Amino acid sequence: NLKTPQDADSGNFLRVEETMRCGVNQCQAWQNKYCKSTGANVSSSNGKQKQNQQQKNATIKQAENKIRSDRGGDDDDAPSRAYRHGGGLGKRIQGEYVRNFLMNMIKDPAGNQSDPTSWATTPLSEESYNRVIQVLNMGSGVIDAAGGSGHVSMALGLAGIQSTIVDPRKSVGKLPGRDRKIWYRALKKETNFLGVGGDNTNGAPMLCGVCAKVVPFSTMKAWFANRPDGVDPSFRHPDEEEVPVCAGGSDLLDNCTAIVALHPDEATDAIVDMAVKKQIPFVVVPCCVFSRLFPHRRKPNGEQVSTYMDLLEYLCAKHKNIRKAKMPFDGANYLLWGTF
Repeated sequence: NLKTPQDADSGNFLRVEETMRCGVNQCQAWQNKYCKSTGANVSSSNGKQKQNQQQKNATIKQAENKIRSDRGGDDDDAPSRAYRHGGGLGKRIQGEYVRNFLMNMIKDPAGNQSDPTSWATTPLSEESYNRVIQVLNMGSGVIDAAGGSGHVSMALGLAGIQSTIVDPRKSVGKLPGRDRKIWYRALKKETNFLGVGGDNTNGAPMLCGVCAKVVPFSTMKAWFANRPDGVDPSFRHPDEEEVPVCAGGSDLLDNCTAIVALHPDEATDAIVDMAVKKQIPFVVVPCCVFSRLFPHRRKPNGEQVSTYMDLLEYLCAKHKNIRKAKMPFDGANYLLWGTF
């Protein structure tokens, strides 16, 4: 029922029809076809977007080929979707790498028997796996601090490790749709094969060749240790006054076996401080610096923390046992770990 003025040129109007929802690639293809048919020039921004998309697709393709190679040949079920989720390596695969590192750290707390820089991809023997599982499942298990949707806890649960996600957001532990389906399917099956070709292992397998009992993770809507200074609760957490704090004295924290955190944002300081204070083994992958929110941060030489590498240096200076390792994924990929 689109009406146009009597003196208007009908050729300048588009007919509006109900159509199927299309993706970005379809929209760009239609735009290029329309511009070509009408003689219009495609904007330079669209050309740049196309170039960026091509580069991204090439990166994804290289990652998929690497996984196929690691798995021993062509694999029609290569985890392309997991790589696209969140950009680069998906959070689920990053969670698997963090889990692998944690398990190797528990196996070799001093880092003397193997190279910690390779722990994210180092396989465990069945004997070592059983011993590590027994240690990590003592007490209240592992705390996934600032765990968000729960990708690290998902990886832990698929390996038979109990964990609790502590995060102040309403969405704590709510996995994205695709990963939630994989998780529920694993819970229904009750077991998960840890090795090459495992149903739920994509890119970061623990090659111990055992069937782990899938363990559901728990959630706790709370700040970890304390509410970070400088956080605007009206913007990030409008119901912040109702959110408790998981601090010393709680059964969960006092009886946990380890603390893990993948890109915990503002909670990074509190996680490392609490782990050092209570002498709890920890694995943390810092991400954003937040130099304006935390202007008090200073490196050992007195300079203010303003870059990612500054943040790593600042955190490592909190205790002599804190060490650094690089993870096999893009972005903020330095992992800090410590045993006491």
